[in-house]
Amino acid sequence: MIDAQSDSHSRGAAARPRARGTGCPRARPGARHARGISGKILRKRLRRLEQRLEVALEHPTPVAFHRVRISVKQVRYLFELSRREFPKAAKLLLAEVPPLQYALGEIHDLDTRLPLLRRRPDLLREQKEDRARLEKIILAQMEHWEALRISPRARRMLD
Repeated sequence: MIDAQSDSHSRGAAARPRARGTGCPRARPGARHARGISGKILRKRLRRLEQRLEVALEHPTPVAFHRVRISVKQVRYLFELSRREFPKAAKLLLAEVPPLQYALGEIHDLDTRLPLLRRRPDLLREQKEDRARLEKIILAQMEHWEALRISPRARRMLD
């Protein structure tokens, strides 16, 4: 008969001690610094979003909007996951990000659809008009984001 201790020993490094009352392995020694790591990642993603916003405001192209969209999604999801660790920054960002993310998703869909409508001039014209309206909305949202300095304020809240 093999006892539990010799069985766990035979598994080597894969058999970590379990936390009491859970099936979860105990945290690694460096895990207590998780807040610093996540704060560092959040600041990095916010800086990237700021850079991409500047580029998109200067040159509002489909590619620039798509890059902003990717950054917005990353920031939103990271702040949703770290809401408890950084409640003030999360509250600020999660109030401002969803409308921008939605509008950027809509314009991306339009940009993807436009080439498919080359043979339907009536639909193409309508979609181009929709895109022009949506671009104005997005630019206004991005200018609002910049004017309120949302990203720099959120970064300071992470310190």
